[in-house]
Amino acid sequence: MSDLIKRAQSLIEAPSKARKQLDKLRKDKESRQFMRLSKQTIKGDFFDAERQMRSLYTLAKNGTDYDRGRMQALIKKLQKIDKSAALYSDRKDVPKNYQ
Repeated sequence: MSDLIKRAQSLIEAPSKARKQLDKLRKDKESRQFMRLSKQTIKGDFFDAERQMRSLYTLAKNGTDYDRGRMQALIKKLQKIDKSAALYSDRKDVPKNYQ
């Protein structure tokens, strides 16, 4: 009876082990992928966002009131930068303006 239970457990656990291996392979494959920002994004939007962040930090550090509108504008700019990132799986596929 205990042998039957052990075999049944091994049959139940077998797919989960295979599933774990499959998930691991998928993660390994995904880990080879990378994202890049274009030079235009880095020199333009990213530079502006960095300046806005420094400005907000300086104002807060000096005790100036919190300006929610400026923070919301910064968040929108950062979201735009995030959406502009391109996903690549091979370094050879990266265009010149993303290198």
